Amino acid sequence: MLSSAGLKRGIKIALLLSFLPILMALSVNDFTTKTAPTYITDAPDGYGVPSPMSKRMGLLVTSTGIIKQVNDNYNITLGDSVNISADGERSLGDVSAGFGSPLRYQWFEASETDKWQSIDPKKSNSKHLSFRPTEKGIYWFQLRMSYSTFWLNHYIYTKVAKVTVTPNRIKVDTITLDTNSDYIYNKKNFFNNNSTYALALVNPDNSTEQVKWSLNQNDGDLAKIDDDGKVTANLVSDQNNKSGEIEIHAAANHNLPETELAHATKKIKIGGGLLDTHVSFGKSALFELQGMENSNRGIDTDNIDIIWQRKKKGADKFKDISSLNKSDSKFSFETSDVSFSDDGDLYQATVKTSINNKEQSYTTNPAKLIVNPTKDYNVDFSVTVEDYFSKDPQNTNHLNNIKSGDQIAYHIVLSNHGKKTIGSSELTLLVPQNTETDSSHILMPNKGTEIKDSPTQLDGDVKKLNFEILSLKPQETRTFDISIHAPIIDKKQTLIFNPTYSYTNMGEKTIIKSSELSFTFVTNRIELHPQSIIFEPITLFEKDVIKHRTSSGTPITVDDQRIDTSKAVTLYLQQTSNFLDRDKKILPFHLFIYDSDGSVKNIKDKTLIATSRPLFPLDSIHWDRDHGLLLHVDNATNLIPGNYSADITWTVKQAP
Repeated sequence: MLSSAGLKRGIKIALLLSFLPILMALSVNDFTTKTAPTYITDAPDGYGVPSPMSKRMGLLVTSTGIIKQVNDNYNITLGDSVNISADGERSLGDVSAGFGSPLRYQWFEASETDKWQSIDPKKSNSKHLSFRPTEKGIYWFQLRMSYSTFWLNHYIYTKVAKVTVTPNRIKVDTITLDTNSDYIYNKKNFFNNNSTYALALVNPDNSTEQVKWSLNQNDGDLAKIDDDGKVTANLVSDQNNKSGEIEIHAAANHNLPETELAHATKKIKIGGGLLDTHVSFGKSALFELQGMENSNRGIDTDNIDIIWQRKKKGADKFKDISSLNKSDSKFSFETSDVSFSDDGDLYQATVKTSINNKEQSYTTNPAKLIVNPTKDYNVDFSVTVEDYFSKDPQNTNHLNNIKSGDQIAYHIVLSNHGKKTIGSSELTLLVPQNTETDSSHILMPNKGTEIKDSPTQLDGDVKKLNFEILSLKPQETRTFDISIHAPIIDKKQTLIFNPTYSYTNMGEKTIIKSSELSFTFVTNRIELHPQSIIFEPITLFEKDVIKHRTSSGTPITVDDQRIDTSKAVTLYLQQTSNFLDRDKKILPFHLFIYDSDGSVKNIKDKTLIATSRPLFPLDSIHWDRDHGLLLHVDNATNLIPGNYSADITWTVKQAP
């Protein structure tokens, strides 16, 4: 879908000029872009550029970085202390390569009158800093963490923490509590430090009161928590399968005796990696490797092997059953439909990988399969969707090319073949994050179902929508129709999930999965993704030469998500600013398009690059070495070394 003005994507081309080479690099962001993102702070100049957060593939740390970040702002009254903390973590590659020395910590401080300076290492060689101001004003702090590889020092910088001294105490109204992970391993392993951080967000954000951390009194047998919110499991031996659940408490307003404490809690599990699983007779059971809830999408997991094993009740040894796995994810194991002969079977998983040519492995605790009888409750559950899009009556599970405003119609069938009435139960669907979920956007013409509560936000671009199902009598079959309108999305998205139906009997929750549904949402427009462009080096005194690209031959990737491609579109390229020196004089560099037919076009004017065929999408652009965008250097004799840049703009329009 194109507006009347067409679609534009601007690019900044940067030149580095020195006595040897000139490097021209093109960097891409949303429109006209810079080579690096901007960090905004009002701190004095001289702070370190903040490092990125560490990245994880579930349990596995894949890149070194920040695991606990400082707050942007702290407020404190004169004479009180403010506690600031942060921490980093090392990637498995670093540690496995022998660079596993602990992080070194150094805090830096600046104020309205003093420049940045290091704090005495005796006071600051810690992830934790306590600061008690003696004068009113504003102070800034930053933590630098360092580690060594061979003779090189590497640094990790936090964001800058701003501390404002205020005259009066301001209480905390509410606390929002979260953790980096909902599960901690209590056995030695190669992928984490058997810990996670609890994170508190207070409201209002200018409160002077700080959070204090604690666990339930009985939880000390499983874990401990420090003043910075770091929860560490108590390690057990490989033969010890101790596990359990702990409750983390965050409280504030301790310095305001006449004010009620603000308080928040969260429960997390601790163990060896697997949980016992309850399942109804005739259904499949799912064992999931714990701690995988924060997996980063797009990370290659091909070199991670999960070997699933089972020990039948009464057997002596575990046997490899990986080939029997019905789950689409290697990090979970789905059984076939179970019978009572499977009750009491034990399951375990071994995680194997190679890091820097070193083999690493970890075996979880054994988890028990518990098969529940279906004498009182026996439910059939199915969900299908109507395909308005391809008009295929056989397609009831997979919808493609869904655009904003399209209606997704679910048809749900529930049958209770048991002997008892099922009371209030729950139907769960997943929807894209921006889906409108109030009653005016969700149609439910059948009686007996209603939206249960506010949607729950999950990781990524998905949220969970729960519907309350009223009582289901014995031998009753009930159908429900639910229609949800597709949201506005800013990028192509595929949503794959299994709808679930759950009910609770005598404290035991039963979850039944329907068949898998797959939805592909499109923006119904053309997305342009320009790539970086680098040319051959330029040396002084060169004249009338052509510089070829050394970067990829695909300068721009086109993602044409239009549903209606009956009309052709055209792609243009134009240089929209000159290369200028420091005196704003135009440099003798020019950008030309060299076509395969021998023609040469100066892109100072809008230049046609490609035209799509009717009924076909617009393709990405591919150039060989001698064609496409090349740089012409008129005369490089009197150039001054420096950094120079120019802009180019890609434009898509409807073809005439």
